[in-house]
Amino acid sequence: MADEIKDMKAGLKTRFEAVTGIKRAYTYPPDAINEEPAAVILLDSINNQRLIGGSTVEADFRVSVFVSSGDPQQSIDQLDSFASPLGTASVEVALKADTTLAGSADYAVLRVTNNQRRVAVGNGDFFVVDFLVRAIKAA
Repeated sequence: MADEIKDMKAGLKTRFEAVTGIKRAYTYPPDAINEEPAAVILLDSINNQRLIGGSTVEADFRVSVFVSSGDPQQSIDQLDSFASPLGTASVEVALKADTTLAGSADYAVLRVTNNQRRVAVGNGDFFVVDFLVRAIKAA
């Protein structure tokens, strides 16, 4: 199970780094964010289903995208462009470009974009939005 999750996180890292404007994606929570916009990918939940002839893993990931809070209007506009369903800065477009996350999943989909907020992390203040992604893999 650990390798599947690790591989899915690596696939998500690749997809988020393909989004125009996102400079860095982490598969762990960093102590400080020195390059931004940055994405932090964390496992939210796992649902294991045992079926006749095999099993299926549904992994939900919370990917938080951080942007500088220097200019609030510009920061929120940038988060909105990441949340947009269209465009080169769209997370949804980047995920649809490889729904297998480099072969680590049978299918991955952006389920929800939510929780736009301002937070302090290590070295500064940021505006953040969460992307909830579900990845499914039949074992």
